[in-house]
Amino acid sequence: MEAEIKNVSVVAFEGNRSALWPVGINPPFEPKTRFEVLRWDYFTDDQVYSCIDGSPKCELRGIDKLDVADVIETALGELNKKYKPVLHLKKQQLINGYRRFDPTRGMEYTLDLQLEVLNQKGHSRSITKRVHLVRPLSRIEIIPMPYVTEATRVHIILPVTLQDREHVHQFLEVYATNAFETSENAILTFLFIYDPIEAQQVNQNDIFASVKAQISAYEHRYPSVKVPWISVKSGSPSQIKFMDIISKKHPVDTLFFIATVKTSINSEFLNRCRMNSINNWQVFFPIHFQFYNPNIAYHNQPLPNTMDLVKESGHFDRS
Repeated sequence: MEAEIKNVSVVAFEGNRSALWPVGINPPFEPKTRFEVLRWDYFTDDQVYSCIDGSPKCELRGIDKLDVADVIETALGELNKKYKPVLHLKKQQLINGYRRFDPTRGMEYTLDLQLEVLNQKGHSRSITKRVHLVRPLSRIEIIPMPYVTEATRVHIILPVTLQDREHVHQFLEVYATNAFETSENAILTFLFIYDPIEAQQVNQNDIFASVKAQISAYEHRYPSVKVPWISVKSGSPSQIKFMDIISKKHPVDTLFFIATVKTSINSEFLNRCRMNSINNWQVFFPIHFQFYNPNIAYHNQPLPNTMDLVKESGHFDRS
């Protein structure tokens, strides 16, 4: 097949240049903007200079070390095939190593190797070779996915703390327009988080009394809507603890979405949750798009009716 590709490429418009290396592998990814440029990571035989925790360098170990060792061994084997004399790596065999992951073809490597060449008379000399390697994405298989529909009910869980109270009104305004008025197949549940001291004073001074009054007002405005709420006493709230409490009150196949008071939820997003969350198969972790403060971004300008997800209006949540 490789020979056939080379033969055909001779009569192509670009001639032999149309047969990219490696033959039969997808061409490299071409970035459209500077934000899409793929990053090369530098490494040596014992250090890597792109660490998960952001450190300037860290030890090359585990699967990464095995990967580099395999690539060096493969490069040496190919050099032996090409140059015939036996090549022996010196102790400091790898001078420079670069690698990057190209989503269209696989992992690419560039290695600068210090080699010791033995001739037929037994004399040795040192040479340096730069080699390029590609570990292609292989063994790709089509996995049959379960059929999903947009009819699944979404249970939206909204944890509210003392600091969140002032933002609940805005959340309910947006949610009512996008869900209550359209009879969206979703149930909104409030999770009121009290610390131990606030919980003891709930009968005399309920810190969430105003929020509960807002909920009652919306239930009165939309008679078919019921917004349940649950009170939780917790000194150290966490999403895992919230889900532990909520999940015990629902069947095991319930679709949950944990929101925040600053989350804008619409029908399109809920459908995306339904189509990407597959029971016993796939979990969906959406990333929030955070808009800039409209009072600053649109200073002395009328606010737009709908905000577009473009870099001028905000960014995806970096956390």
